Amino acid sequence: MTTKVTARTTRTLAAAAALLALSTPAALAQLSSDHATVNSYTADDLRKAQAAVTAAGFTPGVVASAQAGNLFMKATKGGQNYFVTVTPDGHVYAGGPS
Repeated sequence: MTTKVTARTTRTLAAAAALLALSTPAALAQLSSDHATVNSYTADDLRKAQAAVTAAGFTPGVVASAQAGNLFMKATKGGQNYFVTVTPDGHVYAGGPS
């Protein structure tokens, strides 16, 4: 599957991810056994997100935040650090190097 990502889309997604990552502590992602809140994710969600990030050529890092099935993670590629967004359907969007 090929996805065309424009520079504007990348900047918009990076800005959204940054805003979510800087949200109040009450909105931080929590690993849970079910989807207890909109800001929680399961171990299965994490495994799927890590696999998608790896398939996109990144090395997955820690989860910074989660909301409505989207996981916002730190990742590395080519020695650079990135914030990536992984959607519930497995699409990976990366902002510029951080």
